[in-house]
Amino acid sequence: MAGATFRLGRIGGIAIDASWTVVVIVGLLLWSLGAYTLPEAAPGYATGVYWAVGFAAALGLMASILAHELSHARVANSAGVQVKEITLWMFGGIARLGSQARDPRTELRIALAGPLTSVAIGIIGLALAALCAALGGPDLLVAALGWLGALNIVLAVFNMLPGAPLDGGRVLTAILWRRSGDERRSRKRAAHAGRVVGQVLIALGVVQFALGVGIGGLWLALIGWFLTSAAHAEEAQVDLVTTFEGVRVADVMTSDVRTVGGERTVADFVRHDAMTSHSSSFPVVDRDGRLQGLVTLRRMRQLPRSAWATTTLGAAAVPVEQLAVARADELLVDVLQRAGAGDGRVLVVDGPQLVGIVTPTDVTTALERLALSRSLGGG
Repeated sequence: MAGATFRLGRIGGIAIDASWTVVVIVGLLLWSLGAYTLPEAAPGYATGVYWAVGFAAALGLMASILAHELSHARVANSAGVQVKEITLWMFGGIARLGSQARDPRTELRIALAGPLTSVAIGIIGLALAALCAALGGPDLLVAALGWLGALNIVLAVFNMLPGAPLDGGRVLTAILWRRSGDERRSRKRAAHAGRVVGQVLIALGVVQFALGVGIGGLWLALIGWFLTSAAHAEEAQVDLVTTFEGVRVADVMTSDVRTVGGERTVADFVRHDAMTSHSSSFPVVDRDGRLQGLVTLRRMRQLPRSAWATTTLGAAAVPVEQLAVARADELLVDVLQRAGAGDGRVLVVDGPQLVGIVTPTDVTTALERLALSRSLGGG
């Protein structure tokens, strides 16, 4: 849902990406702070000063959201739940977990880490604002610190609403899981609660907009729509896990994989492979047969035509460290949770040797076969 992203760097081995929607939200925050919030709270400063302080405050909020997600990641990693990347986007941040928590207590610890961090940042911000005011500091600085502190508190409270994928939904999952002992049913009930929360927010936003209380209602409705959509996706994920219970990667993968050399140009690849093969994705290997990455037809379409003749497949491919890589004996549901870049493809390896690939088509085919098998068994 975050859309196209760009890499900001790595922190503690975790890739930090940002969606281009972050640019939009930072721009909106800058406009709101520089043109309205700060001038009203601390009049008498030059316009440029308001915008400069507003920009710093907007970046401070993004840093706070990153700290929120990093706290999730730190607790998850300490519990043996791998976090591969964090993506910042318009509605906050997303930490991509390599697996699920093994027990309710771990689920609860991971869920609470983020809101507690936001509360801590909020308290620090409000305390610094109060201290600055007591010492007679610039009222513009007091206003910016107070805004940052208060908004972190608001975000923490909002995140604790009881519905997945919000942190409160994870807390609800942990509570239900602890009571019933049924992880999947608990996750599905929390996702259903997330749909309800999203629908309530949509309704409140529509009512607020209809009453003419600013454009905040549209923003609230948009957030509600996102929560509803994300909760639907959570439910679908639970259903997928249930459907593929016991299925291993070897049962689904395509073992006859056509590789391409990383030294070849994109133009040569398009002319001789893309237009003649039925495949839509191709693992890229170097001259020694070592895996470099993966190229897909979709990725090629995104590359400017003028660059085809000078760009090698090795340079154009999704790097192997950003791809989901699995062994043939792993459970499929565990592997699918790691699939991100490469348009959802999973490369299957045996040591350094590529032995297969799992594509979205392979997964769909496996679903259809499972459905037929169960129908046959029921008939």
